Amino acid sequence: MIVDEDISKDYIIGKLIIKKDGKGELYWSGLYNIKKKKLEFVGNDFLLIKENGGKTPLILEKCE
Repeated sequence: MIVDEDISKDYIIGKLIIKKDGKGELYWSGLYNIKKKKLEFVGNDFLLIKENGGKTPLILEKCE
């Protein structure tokens, strides 16, 4: 469970690169829990990464 007030609003959660072909590459880092002083919701805990076989970057394409 993610508790909003425990998550850093300053920590970079990932990087999104928009390619010339319009596709996006998402490099997900995770959410930094201030109280626990560690990253959470990383790797397969993030559903899109789990559905991608645990691999990053995630390739994002526009849905029609």
